[in-house]
Amino acid sequence: MRKLIITENLIELSKEISMKALKEAEYFPIDRAFLERYLSRIMSVDSKSFIFYNFQQVNPTYVNVLFICLPELWQDITLDDLISMLNYFTNVFSYYSMIEFSYKYLEIDILTLVLESAIKNNYYYDVKQFLINQYNNIIKSEEERIDLEQGSGKEFFGYNENQWLYIRQKLLIDKRVSLAIQDEVYLKHKLNKLLA
Repeated sequence: MRKLIITENLIELSKEISMKALKEAEYFPIDRAFLERYLSRIMSVDSKSFIFYNFQQVNPTYVNVLFICLPELWQDITLDDLISMLNYFTNVFSYYSMIEFSYKYLEIDILTLVLESAIKNNYYYDVKQFLINQYNNIIKSEEERIDLEQGSGKEFFGYNENQWLYIRQKLLIDKRVSLAIQDEVYLKHKLNKLLA
């Protein structure tokens, strides 16, 4: 498992991207075309640390779109990397972002691991309330799927289902991970059991 390495370079790069994207990206909050000029710099920093640092920045909308635009970052990420990030989170919004991104976009279920970390870090109640109130929003709707694969997601985010399928399949090799449930009723039932 790689250590988190939050360098000044990584912090400056992340801040520069987020600030310039507000003014220069064609699609709000960020798009792949805008990120192309930063790609070599992004790939020169540790991917796990870049992901962690951006999860910590408390803007789930920005973070989710940023990560959708950058599947390259996720190529070598393991479940142990995700667990390590969870264990170092310093705010509840990082948990919310991790839940939404992993469930909706990676389409993997690591909710048990998220809750274990939230207990250790004293965020359990907040994460539990988030899941109770937002469970239906962590499932990718058919409209969102079509938009990603054929609409603005493909156009502005450079979304490639095959890249994400490879990343998902790699993560699913680990027995602690399961495929995300795509049915609201079944997910609610699972969460009722998990959060009881």
